[in-house]
Amino acid sequence: MCSLSFFQINPTIDQTVRWPICDCYTDVIRSNYSPNELNVLSDNESKIMSQKLIKECFIRKPTKITFFNAKQTRRS
Repeated sequence: MCSLSFFQINPTIDQTVRWPICDCYTDVIRSNYSPNELNVLSDNESKIMSQKLIKECFIRKPTKITFFNAKQTRRS
């Protein structure tokens, strides 16, 4: 959901940038809020949470993610 939202807002943001940010968002939310707390956040509390996520998950330099082709074979 996070990655798709980023993509819809700005399709030029590469997945190698989106994924680490979304992973961080998930980690921060899970460590600070229970599902019940998330369901009852006020508008102001949601804004505070958003600012916290932006502050904690801002990536100055995108991390490189290496993808491997499933059909790659081992070199002898």
